[in-house]
Amino acid sequence: MRKGIRSQTIALVALWSCAMFASVCNAAALPFAVDGNKLPTLADVVEKIEHSIVNISTATRRDNRSGNSALDQFRDQLRDYFEGDEFFNRHFEFRTPDRPSRRRAVNLGSGVIIDAEQGHILTNNHLLTDSTEVEITLLDGRSAIAEIVGTDPDMDLALLRVDLSNLVEIELGNSDDLRVGDFVLALGNNYGLSSTVTSGIVSALGRSGLGIEQYEEYIQTDAAINPGSSGGALVNLRGEVVGINTAILSPAGGNVGIAFAIPINTAASVANQLIQFGRVKRGVLGVHFQPLTQEMAEAFQLERIEGVLINKVLPGSAAEHAGMKEGDILIGVNGVKVTDGSQLRTMIALIRVGEPVNVEYIRNGEVLFGSGWIGDNLQKSIAGVDLSRRLEGVVFQNTPSSESGVLVASVERDSRGWLAGIREGDVVVEVNQQSVSDVDDFSYAITDPDELIVLRINRQDEFYFLAPQ
Repeated sequence: MRKGIRSQTIALVALWSCAMFASVCNAAALPFAVDGNKLPTLADVVEKIEHSIVNISTATRRDNRSGNSALDQFRDQLRDYFEGDEFFNRHFEFRTPDRPSRRRAVNLGSGVIIDAEQGHILTNNHLLTDSTEVEITLLDGRSAIAEIVGTDPDMDLALLRVDLSNLVEIELGNSDDLRVGDFVLALGNNYGLSSTVTSGIVSALGRSGLGIEQYEEYIQTDAAINPGSSGGALVNLRGEVVGINTAILSPAGGNVGIAFAIPINTAASVANQLIQFGRVKRGVLGVHFQPLTQEMAEAFQLERIEGVLINKVLPGSAAEHAGMKEGDILIGVNGVKVTDGSQLRTMIALIRVGEPVNVEYIRNGEVLFGSGWIGDNLQKSIAGVDLSRRLEGVVFQNTPSSESGVLVASVERDSRGWLAGIREGDVVVEVNQQSVSDVDDFSYAITDPDELIVLRINRQDEFYFLAPQ
């Protein structure tokens, strides 16, 4: 009797599971069965894509220099003699006055092969920060040093290239087709454990305003994503990648069922620009804005709080061509409702430079429409040394977004700017307590190349004061 009940229970569980995973059950014959009832499995999907997920390790040579003593000279001779010896490389650190030590900081993550012929691999930019060497390892054990094709720190994406044969690329899905409740798998190297697979559902779409990156439009999932999974793939049950795993929300650093992935449509667009231009030509609408509060909505006689309040329209911009003015309420872009500033920044950033844009806005209670062409605000930049000797080694440019400030485009290591603590990706919002909105404001704020400068910077939504010497 118990055996019959047990068999019936197993059969019911199998049928229920097959209903949940119908697309998988119908895709291929399942090898296992209980009492004639086939059990569902995701193995066929995993086998299709697991060779497209790579392990990424990065290394940074630490510049630990010492004085030119007799001991240093002796250690230098030992290093030259034993440099290729595995035992000595593992147990001794050789430092010389003119050469950095051999100790390396290793960071582990994941990547996704999106083009086997070209050897292109998508991953997260934060894995490559300050790295001097990037190595990828395939599931079959092969490894190679990767070339960095380009990076996009504002969306935390990077594109690598490796020269290896017989790579297996993953099929790109359409992240716009995702629905909340869709089943997904997450593949990566959790805690350095290669080829780890977890499953879950899409918990939410279009997550923004999290303060993780400059531009946010994340897929939220409860599929377990842990340290080491960054840069891995979020895939649907057809084995198509729909997202690049990027971040988790966790007070303890481990998985609690809240993880985020960059939609593959966004990631693929970034990758194409990195291949074509070596950087992302991010579009700008040409407005500065502020949140629309309840008090502001009442002052503008709006029935509900929607959109953002425009406080500046840049000359010659798409916004000006569209007829927008200060005091307008921007409520729509290309037919999509504007909910907040974070969503607007990401929406505009994903429109290619030179493409048309249609806007919907409110002025004096009337809904107006206009159109223009997205511009490229990255074209205007200036070398810091041209303004002040204290900013040597730093290149500033207009922010690739609609917010005020001057972006630190690059910083030469060990330059005066670097030693002052300025880092690539910082946004300067004040110079000597004077607000700056663009490169022109920044230039006007520094009148003497020898004067003391106090910068207030925004670094990932944390504000700091720096005083370059």
